[in-house]
Amino acid sequence: MDPKTSFNLEFRIFTTKSRFPWFLHTEVVDSNTINYKDLLDEIMRKYPCSYGEVVKMYYYCAESKSNIEVCCDQDLLNMFQKNASNKTCHISIAHYDPSTNPLAIPLWDVTYANAVEIPCTSSMPAPTQSSDELRQQPEDDDKYLQNPEPENEYVGVDEEGMYIDLGPQAQGNADQEDDYDLGTDSDLDSNSESNGSDDEMVEDNVPPHIAEVVYDKADPPMKARSIYPNMNAFRLALASHAIKNDEQRRYRAYCCGRIEGCKWRIHASTMGDNKTVKVKKNPHLHECHSTRRKGQVKGATKHWVADIVRDWLVDNPRLTPKALQQRIKDEFKRESFDNLYRFKKQIEESCPGSLVVIDHHTINKKIRFNRLFFAMKPCINGFLQGCRPYLAIDSTFLTGKFRGQLCVACAVDGHNWIYPVAFGVIDSKTSENWSWFMGKLKEAIGTPLGLTISTDCGQAVIGAVSEVFPIAKHRECMWHLVQNFKKRYTGKVFDDHLWAAAYSWNTYMFEKHYKAIAEAKPEAVGYLQESHTKIWTRSQLSTLSKVDYVTNNLVTNKWVKAEKAKHLDDLLDSIS
Repeated sequence: MDPKTSFNLEFRIFTTKSRFPWFLHTEVVDSNTINYKDLLDEIMRKYPCSYGEVVKMYYYCAESKSNIEVCCDQDLLNMFQKNASNKTCHISIAHYDPSTNPLAIPLWDVTYANAVEIPCTSSMPAPTQSSDELRQQPEDDDKYLQNPEPENEYVGVDEEGMYIDLGPQAQGNADQEDDYDLGTDSDLDSNSESNGSDDEMVEDNVPPHIAEVVYDKADPPMKARSIYPNMNAFRLALASHAIKNDEQRRYRAYCCGRIEGCKWRIHASTMGDNKTVKVKKNPHLHECHSTRRKGQVKGATKHWVADIVRDWLVDNPRLTPKALQQRIKDEFKRESFDNLYRFKKQIEESCPGSLVVIDHHTINKKIRFNRLFFAMKPCINGFLQGCRPYLAIDSTFLTGKFRGQLCVACAVDGHNWIYPVAFGVIDSKTSENWSWFMGKLKEAIGTPLGLTISTDCGQAVIGAVSEVFPIAKHRECMWHLVQNFKKRYTGKVFDDHLWAAAYSWNTYMFEKHYKAIAEAKPEAVGYLQESHTKIWTRSQLSTLSKVDYVTNNLVTNKWVKAEKAKHLDDLLDSIS
């Protein structure tokens, strides 16, 4: 492309059905060869409008400080002439229903046009750094080897709450509060497990200091807005109130998991004889599991244990404490593992063709869960028939009482949104576990023409892909590559050329940046050639997959964050 006739086009795409004010897109064109129809068709291909909508294009004129409509090739030529000095044109495209008035197009803030206004990028070329990955980077290391084009690293917006959130609103909406959650527990490229809790402590505002609180301790008030000096005083007052008013005639209990959404509760009270207790309300089945137990069960008091073992000791007085403990565990063991087989049977009956594989092993003559693979038949068919042959594969750690890794294989659908294809649960990211997961994935989807698989730099997953999908194109996540690279090499030459090499569309530009790195630090190129042998630059991407992402950012754990602490049966129910 001739530098003298090339122009940088900055687009804002306005739609009526988006929750964001606009999308931002950039194109580089040759003013001698581009025409109005081809330019508009190219943008509409990437940002299609809804049925029946019409499209209008405007460019910003700095002289008149107005938006001028572009309707033909002559208008396009006028736009290039007016921006010949800076070689940059600021264009707005609006989708709207012809029965309504055209959208109001705000003027461009040219001063900041190249640095802001990225509310979302529904069809941008590549996803590298996910929001969770951005959070992982130390604050003092953010600027070194930072992705120069982070707006290219996001997948599209969803309308079902299932996909990745894309980030802050545009500068024009800076006064509105962001609900963008970067997440706090992502560790996609680490084998370590988090011991922290997802729960956040919410503290009430501190009330003004009360010098003295006076109340009748013999008959303490329990009405709303009653005040007590501290929690101990309130507990004593509550006990006095219960004794005085015979509150023991009523009993209410709630599940300790109600903060997490469990609705189970039970109400009971004494009958006419003031002795017999009758359950009055129990409106919800209790099916949740407490996943945050640390070895102790609050309800298992000494009185409860004594009541449970009394009959056992009558039958066999020689039972030892250890035998009683083991019998209690066996009698009241968790049913999560057993429920997996019920889940498998239900899925196979209601959704024939789905693949649910539960792998177990035997320890001391007892069956123990090992790992599982899960892919719904509609997801398999949707991927094979409606998605591009591209899969991003990675794993994220589970945060409940029973730890492990949740493996995810995600595709990109026709809207450029995340499309989950298959899930797996393994105990750790070993070569054997990854080979097993990849084998089941191949059993589910086969090897579609042009299949491209993107993973991180982990040797276990890289080896598994090569073993199970030897003819698939294998991409290596550029973000993970950079994290490994900058632990060994530093310097401005890498900041200027490493990401640029990854984003190069042709071999000429790639070789130009790659040569600059080689001349400055030959050993750095040797490291890349030896340790990062998979595809990480656009210039080597296959066009069959029609996806130009250089990372596996699709596999984000934000949308499963709230589910990762659950037992496996509940987790599968949530994601299926």
